Amino acid sequence: MTTAIAPAYLWIGAQEQLIHKTKNYLRSILCAAAGCLRCIVCRQVDYEQHHAIMWLAPEKEQYTLEQIEVIHRTIAYRLDDGEHFFFILSKADNLSALCANNLLKSIEEPPVGYHFILLAEQIDAILPTIRSRCQTEIMHGSSTLSQHNLLAFFNTANGNNALTFLKELETSKIGERESIQLLDTLLAAWITQAKDAVTNNNINAYKQASVYIELLKKAYVKPPMPGSSKLFWRNLFLQFQAVA
Repeated sequence: MTTAIAPAYLWIGAQEQLIHKTKNYLRSILCAAAGCLRCIVCRQVDYEQHHAIMWLAPEKEQYTLEQIEVIHRTIAYRLDDGEHFFFILSKADNLSALCANNLLKSIEEPPVGYHFILLAEQIDAILPTIRSRCQTEIMHGSSTLSQHNLLAFFNTANGNNALTFLKELETSKIGERESIQLLDTLLAAWITQAKDAVTNNNINAYKQASVYIELLKKAYVKPPMPGSSKLFWRNLFLQFQAVA
């Protein structure tokens, strides 16, 4: 393999798309035929059983310090010359600030031969300190979050029926982590609308978008606590309706 392998990658996209890309990449490095798809190495990569790969996923909704400690214990062992080992952190946007900060030094300067691949749907959910230490690539294709039913009640300046919203909220299973990701999506959408309003010289639309942007920014200051996501979104809906 002539291409150098970076210490850390951050790939953003839909989960299935990211897993497919990751396995293709690992096969291209670990397989003697650069990803033949038929050998034992390629099959081990497909089944996530290769000895040189550690696949990690968050426990419940977030990664734990115990999981990060496993990484630290593993990289304490020196690899042979030319040997590579990969840590794959799926749903890396579920890294808490504590866990992410605990990983910083290892991601920035891992021992020779060790590499990190972080997979996430929302780049804004990754700490800037982590992003700055990774080679980042954003895949084409949208996340399922962009189709979340609750978004329809917040992505337009027109008033929405409160009873319809409350019914939708009641059946939703939205949690704290997904709430932050939805806030990211909404903020990006309203910033785009504000820019479009400026381009079209629509002052009223710009003012309206600016109000919603401020509401969303304030929502980040007090994100939902465990078990309070539905209350959080109900209050935000009422705030949107008050200025509609």
